[in-house]
Amino acid sequence: MTPELCRWADCILLDVMMPGEDGVALCRRSPGLTGAPILFLTAKDSEADVLKGLAAGGDDYLRKPFGVAELRARVNAHLRRQQRGPG
Repeated sequence: MTPELCRWADCILLDVMMPGEDGVALCRRSPGLTGAPILFLTAKDSEADVLKGLAAGGDDYLRKPFGVAELRARVNAHLRRQQRGPG
């Protein structure tokens, strides 16, 4: 993540298994760049994977498959708590 991206982001969605650098590593590399909530979206579903993502700085962890309505509800809940968007 670049500082430019993080300045305007209201919410960041990361896939744990992105090509190149995985989402957890990217999240670890970017502390302090954003106050935006970070949500992991992934097919990795073990408890250890969830704990790894949250320990890296993630605010939520959605296991695939999930519905768009659930994703929207979780994003809105995080934005509402941070007073960034839909309430």
